[in-house]
Amino acid sequence: MTKKVKTSRFCASLNQSKLLCFNFNIQFQKFGSKNKKFKYIYIMKSLINSVRLMGHVGATPSVKSFDNGNKVAKLILATNERQKNAKGETIAITHWHNLVFWGKQAELIEKYIGKGERIAIEGTLANRSYETKTGEKKQITEVRVDSFEFVSRKTQTANAAKASDVADDLPF
Repeated sequence: MTKKVKTSRFCASLNQSKLLCFNFNIQFQKFGSKNKKFKYIYIMKSLINSVRLMGHVGATPSVKSFDNGNKVAKLILATNERQKNAKGETIAITHWHNLVFWGKQAELIEKYIGKGERIAIEGTLANRSYETKTGEKKQITEVRVDSFEFVSRKTQTANAAKASDVADDLPF
């Protein structure tokens, strides 16, 4: 059995000046002998338990430090989609996702991310259960973030504010 890996790239335009790209691997496996017809099976390993989201942070992230110096940051990400209802009206639907960041990523989240910021993440789904103080068992689905990117337009709005300040100083 021989394996051949091809890397592909998917890009999405966020606005005129920003482009978000993801790389993924396609693995071809060749089965059979030299005399038989070969079948190629596409295995997209990077898509197995893979989550990619872009949205706005719904609340200030909570960060917890441990005795060993490690940190964990948790936040809620809102993603929006538009659908038409039975009457043909367009309605907005918001989905909320629980995100978990560890280590250096948690430190970056603590320093730079606040409510309303726009981020793009890539990670994996994880289900876990826990027991509340009252003894009730709960289950939660979280996205364990492997990588993320700041997508907010704070710099654009800051530059626009500076430009408007300069325009106010002009005599004409």
